[in-house]
Amino acid sequence: MATGKAIDEKPYAGNPHVRFGEGEVALATTSRRGSLLSKAEKVLGVREWTALGAVAFACTGLAETVSVRIGYPQGPEGVRYETRTVELERTGDASWRFVMPMAEIPKDARCVEVVPAFMTARKGEDGWWMQARGTYGLFDKDEGEYSVGRQLMPVYAVKKGEALWYAHVKNWRFNYDFVTTAKDGRYETYARFRCDNVRRFFREYYDDIVVDFHRLEGADADYNGVACAYRNCQLDSGAVRTIKDRLTPELDYLCDAIVVRIQTHAAKPIPETADGIKQKFFKAGEELPVVVHMPFGVTEEFMQALKDSGIDKLSICSAGWQDGGYDGRVPGHFPVCAEAGGPEAFSRLIAKAKKLGYQFALHATNTDGYMCSRLWDEDWVCKFANGKFYEGGGRPFTAFKRISKHTQIKEDN
Repeated sequence: MATGKAIDEKPYAGNPHVRFGEGEVALATTSRRGSLLSKAEKVLGVREWTALGAVAFACTGLAETVSVRIGYPQGPEGVRYETRTVELERTGDASWRFVMPMAEIPKDARCVEVVPAFMTARKGEDGWWMQARGTYGLFDKDEGEYSVGRQLMPVYAVKKGEALWYAHVKNWRFNYDFVTTAKDGRYETYARFRCDNVRRFFREYYDDIVVDFHRLEGADADYNGVACAYRNCQLDSGAVRTIKDRLTPELDYLCDAIVVRIQTHAAKPIPETADGIKQKFFKAGEELPVVVHMPFGVTEEFMQALKDSGIDKLSICSAGWQDGGYDGRVPGHFPVCAEAGGPEAFSRLIAKAKKLGYQFALHATNTDGYMCSRLWDEDWVCKFANGKFYEGGGRPFTAFKRISKHTQIKEDN
């Protein structure tokens, strides 16, 4: 558990809201992992609450309230907050909505924190907080903070006694951090909307901030109730359809099949510099020779062996089949990797899978782009608002989806 002294030794520009160690980025740009439940040694940060002013915007209602804290940059790593209590709009018997129009979000704000009064607690209260990643904690700490970005599902919850409240972030779902803090035994659970991150990609905010809050009671007031409520919301809106509802012959087969991924037919090594650092971006002519792991002919023998062992239903995911091997030279996928056997051998592999009654699918990277690709063009690279290229996972640049679609159609024809 971090002590007050340890925290005070970290620079925070005189502001109690944000305190960071050397090398950290303000407002936890890198997700912080930890648990207030069982890993006290990993509890991060301590927060204090102040009201430094008021920000007016439209939000009407009668029943429940939230505190809205708008953070502004202050110094190299500090944040100055302005806070106001706002009433929520009632949308149902046990539902309320918060809306902050994008026109009312300050253009220089670093973040907007929406803190519901009904999702606060005191140490020792019967209950827990829960984040959609599967993380939860009891109200059993005096001090601490848990925060995480990249929400797998845009919901989080707090249970106290017999009632449970859950929040459903409707807009900005990929641009907020889930946060739970404890200060002097007082807990707050809320969403921190990252205005600074949005401005990295957009010159203007792209939508209102909207959060729906729902109260569950009785047998529904647990994590199963939250899961059911979120599932029903997705189904009712048409955003999600069950497998049964959209069953195709391919999905029907897959429900009963064993899935095997060929990892990989072939792949390119990532060059390293003299000091052992992997080279991020290399151009055509700078690649090392492709390494073959499981050529197409060997894959035929592998599938036959599985069939001979009694496996009747198998779904093969073929990875590393494209030009340059795995992740080779996308967004261009063709010609088929010559080192793994070339197009004729690949066609025989697909025909073999069909003959055995197996399903055969291709692994393809549809949003990556490498400078070594014969299709390389700076115009199709996703960029930050300042024009800098956006780097994706696996050390490529991220390509516009339309370029992947159009180039694949062109090549297939």
